[in-house]
Order: sequence, then structure tokens, then C-alpha cells
Amino acid sequence: MKDNEFTTSNNVFSGLIKSLRRAGQDKTEHHPAITNEDLEILRKSRAMDPNTPRGLLNKVWFDTQLHFGRRGKEGLRKLTPQSFVVKRDSAGTKYVTMAFNEETKNHKCHNDRERQNRRGAMFEEPGNALCPVASFEAYLSTLPESAKAFYHHPRKSVKPGDAVWYSMEPLGVNSLGSMMTRISEEAGTATRYTNHCVRSTSDSGWRRQGWRPEK
Repeated sequence: MKDNEFTTSNNVFSGLIKSLRRAGQDKTEHHPAITNEDLEILRKSRAMDPNTPRGLLNKVWFDTQLHFGRRGKEGLRKLTPQSFVVKRDSAGTKYVTMAFNEETKNHKCHNDRERQNRRGAMFEEPGNALCPVASFEAYLSTLPESAKAFYHHPRKSVKPGDAVWYSMEPLGVNSLGSMMTRISEEAGTATRYTNHCVRSTSDSGWRRQGWRPEK
């Protein structure tokens, strides 16, 4: 479609789309951001319970998607435990960021918290039982030592005191591609969300405390 032979057709098509938008006839359904009410349902649901293997996996997936906005199930499958690093800013606040510079090319200052948030960083929330950094560290600590991927299937049977909660089998691209749909169904949100909805929520520019936008 990008070949020169299609230039005229593409221009006509683009012009038609613009005309439809100006006429108010654009029926495109965009991926909705997650509502405040459903964020609260997710926060309180067993689907996001960091004290269970499945809940911790879901919560860490959701947190990382919300803060880093990874694109595509293939990109998620390529993540490894080494894809992230835990650091502290100039005020001593702990945060998680990507180990490789894929988030943005514009914000490189590590001393300014607000600029780090735009860049793609997940800050700790001391005193919050759902602190995303605490969940992230708990998840890493319960992965197998030789884990090659970041997202792994929970073990079928985990007993109290078990150090490893996850099997050596990584989640496949199809499982990763439907994560938010399964999480929202289990949590009972009003809307059946998709992975794209988490990115829309992240792109909305909200600054979250426990996943909720500040008032």
C-alpha cells in the first residue's frame, strides 16, 4: 500500500476520511480508558491480589502496562527479568524503570520525578499495601532463578512458605494478548477491557496513587 502506484488512491482515501470526520460521520470505536469506578473494582478484586500467585502476576502485568505502556503481545513476550532496573531518585524514592532506552528519546533527567513519570518510571508508594514497586519486587523474588522470560505461568500448587510461585513455562503471546480481558472478567468490571485500554489509560496522562487519578 505504500508503493508509488497507490499514492493517488491513498490520497483519495485520506481525503474521504477527513470529509467524513468533518461531517460528523466518523463511527470509529476507539479503545476506552479504564474508568475510575472500574479502577477501584480492579484494585479491590482478588484478580489483583498480590498475596496469590495469579493475582500478583496480574497486578504486576497491569502496573507495568500502566506505567510503561508496552506495545503488542510480541513485545511483552520478549521481556525478561533483566528488562527492568530498580533505582532511587535524588530524594531517595525507589522506582522501577526500563533497563534499555525504549520508552522515549526526550526525557533523560533522573533527578526530576515528574519528568521521570513522563519518561516511563514506576515509583514506590510507602504505606500503600498495593505499592507497585513492592509488588514488582515480590514478583521477581518468586520467579525461578533461571527464568528467561518476565511473565511466567503460576505453579499449579503453591504452599505457604514456598519460595517459588511460578513455573519455568513462560506465558505465550496469546495469553499475554488477552490479559486485560481475563482480568476484567474475573474482577467483574462494568466494561470488558482489552490490553489497548490499559495503554489508553496510561496515555490519558493521569498521575496515579494506588491506580487512581489525583483529584
